[in-house]
Amino acid sequence: MIIISVFSLSLNAEEMGDPKRGKTMTATCAACHGTNGVSSNSEWPNLKGQQITYMVNQLKAFKSGERKNVLMNGVLDDLNEKDFLDISTYYNGIQ
Repeated sequence: MIIISVFSLSLNAEEMGDPKRGKTMTATCAACHGTNGVSSNSEWPNLKGQQITYMVNQLKAFKSGERKNVLMNGVLDDLNEKDFLDISTYYNGIQ
């Protein structure tokens, strides 16, 4: 059983991420989650259209080690919370 605590993150218009910047950081994500955020493998979640706050919280949980996944370990080491926000904003806006 995996227990994940809930991180608190509320966004207002001034705190929205930059989707163009986020897109530039998704090459590694695309390897598993698809170039358009839709995974071809049911083991990996789709990122297209995900809620920004939800995605940021999950990325933070992976980076902190609170949420563990062999494939995600280390992938986020060089990213920060602003990067998470930009990436999440990009995937949220994919139509």
